Amino acid sequence: MESPWEPSTGTKSAKVQSGIFGKGAAYSRHNAERLFRKLVLDKILDEDLYITANDQAVAYVILGQKAQAVLNGSLQVEFHETESASAIRKQRASVAKVSQREEMVKKCLGELTDTCKTLGKVFDVHYFNIFSTSTLKKIAETLSSDVEVLLQIDGVTEDKLEKYGAEIIKVMDKYSEWSLPEQPDDDPRTALSSCCAFLSEYGL
Repeated sequence: MESPWEPSTGTKSAKVQSGIFGKGAAYSRHNAERLFRKLVLDKILDEDLYITANDQAVAYVILGQKAQAVLNGSLQVEFHETESASAIRKQRASVAKVSQREEMVKKCLGELTDTCKTLGKVFDVHYFNIFSTSTLKKIAETLSSDVEVLLQIDGVTEDKLEKYGAEIIKVMDKYSEWSLPEQPDDDPRTALSSCCAFLSEYGL
């Protein structure tokens, strides 16, 4: 049995013929179900429960007492999106990972600085002349051992990588697992069609 949120959010089904199909595609299942529960609790929609010949319970959404007030504009429905518990957990995990990455960047920068100081003694130059502090910081922020990535940083040249790169990359290899992959752009979320649109599409 389809729940009311499925046609509204655009769940693919050959059986769906309703005009509201896909109207709430921007909503998560969590928020779509919350909206329909609110509409029922506010008596804008009602649920009729029937028992079939096979003793199966089937619920139908019908017009509620206050539906007409919404349709004629005398009553407005206020609804605020919330995040599901799983979404909140994912967000917290993401924040924690970013925090851990920042710690890795600091640690990496410290190792890069120490490495450059060692190289400075070996080549008898001031370590600042190998890579400046700002360049080292940019290198650390990548947490990448990819030469192509490093060459995009101001102050990093092929000559310097040829001369000092082996030791620098050795450090970066320790942190490469923290390198951020490219993230696809998220589709912007849009608000669900108004409650009036839902009701009118039902033909009520």
